[in-house]
Amino acid sequence: VNGSNFIDGLNTLLIGYYLVVSFFLLKTGLIETIGFETEIFYKWFLLLVFLYLFNFFKKIFMGDGGAYLLGLIYGFFIIKIHQNNLLVSPFFIVLILWYPCFELLFSIIRKITFNKSPLKPDNKHFHQILFLYIRKIFKCKTQVANTLSANIINLYNFFIMYWASQKIYDTQYQVILIILNLIIYIFFYLRI
Repeated sequence: VNGSNFIDGLNTLLIGYYLVVSFFLLKTGLIETIGFETEIFYKWFLLLVFLYLFNFFKKIFMGDGGAYLLGLIYGFFIIKIHQNNLLVSPFFIVLILWYPCFELLFSIIRKITFNKSPLKPDNKHFHQILFLYIRKIFKCKTQVANTLSANIINLYNFFIMYWASQKIYDTQYQVILIILNLIIYIFFYLRI
């Protein structure tokens, strides 16, 4: 839940991330396994699409309440999916929520490493560093860099979840994808 609040720093990042998660919950059929009617979830998905568009055009922002609500809803869905599908690799479940969770974990570890309070906010999260890097390299307006950064991250997560959804029962495959994600995240965090 707190990881969702961490990634709410860029327009479309939070909503886009949960759109990607929703897409793959529908694609794999896992949402049906918790007794949630697919038709209702499609309506939820469409609501997220509209929120995404409004967020894209700066007409609505999720804020803390929206971030916590989305984190809570998807946390509940994911836990129920795992409880009802014990054959699905638990690492697939981890991979679905890897990005917000790792942003939070990496931030805590980074702050402790540099003798800073993990409870105090800062601007050194990956999505914020990527935003500053894109704004500097492409010399674009803040709004363009903001949305572009979020969509690059979401596109990356789309491909990771696509590959993960190909073998949802294969734990070794899922672990390899998680390790790959961590390596890529840390590499780019340190490079930019």
